[in-house]
Amino acid sequence: MSVEFFKPTFRIDFNKLWKLGITISVIACTLSIGTIFYRLYVSKDFNWGTDFSGGTELQVQFKNDIDIGVVRSHLAKGGFPTAQVVNFGDAVDREALIRIAEVSEGGKNPSQEMMAVLTKELGEGSVTLRRVDEVGPKVGRELKINAFISLILASFGILLYVWFRFTPEFAPGGILALFHDVLVAAGVFVFLNHEFDLPIVAALLTIVGYSINDTMVIYDRIRENMKKERTGNLAEVVNNSLNETLSRTILTSLLTMFVVVALFIESYGGIRDFALILFVGLISGTWSTLFVATPTVIWLGNRKKRLAARQNATGNAVAAR
Repeated sequence: MSVEFFKPTFRIDFNKLWKLGITISVIACTLSIGTIFYRLYVSKDFNWGTDFSGGTELQVQFKNDIDIGVVRSHLAKGGFPTAQVVNFGDAVDREALIRIAEVSEGGKNPSQEMMAVLTKELGEGSVTLRRVDEVGPKVGRELKINAFISLILASFGILLYVWFRFTPEFAPGGILALFHDVLVAAGVFVFLNHEFDLPIVAALLTIVGYSINDTMVIYDRIRENMKKERTGNLAEVVNNSLNETLSRTILTSLLTMFVVVALFIESYGGIRDFALILFVGLISGTWSTLFVATPTVIWLGNRKKRLAARQNATGNAVAAR
């Protein structure tokens, strides 16, 4: 027996909501583009992780409670004025992340030097090094380029899959939904100024997979109903298909959301950021299926019919002569 989130008699008229939904999506995408552009080129404070920017990152644990501002001042006094220091984990953990643009080179080891500074200022045994990550600037640039290429290749592969599995009218809507979801999720993440690194790219690729899977379910139902309901009204067929799969869409999204929220609450650092961007992507993915992918199918389908009708009318006129 299948579980229904809504009663069979429950219906939403998506035809009346599509204009509002598309407007909200356009605004969200515009704000996301504006936020990313501002961080990259205006304020120039885009929070690239060490994976992409290059440098040294230390995870340290303090024996006693300590103010992050004090740690910054100690490092600045010890020759690291540009060191970025942020809390890591819960307050009881007494951990922090320290990041600088320098890497080990020519006998210089920034991680050891910073630990020496902190040990000198705070006392022996007051600070423990938990982890060190180093990425050279050249490797960071290569990782950044490869991450961007991976998103493009994933989207292109999905475009080909949708194009061959369905009619060409379905593919653009699926791709628009993908770009919508990635853009909105990345925009929210950048707005919050969280660290953008390789795990976040992995999260974006996960969103791409989740989004297209949700869209394919709706597309399959639309295609089935197009064969059964030969009324010629594509908007009505799509609206019926969305209502028939609405329970499945909501239940799948909610169950996945429970896992992501639990992950967000019980974790910290990179895992929490991963869960955060997935949370935004799940909401955006469900929204784009309803208000980006399917309206695009309707617009392209109706456009195809209008062109066919115009060609038939032109052909009939020529034949009448």
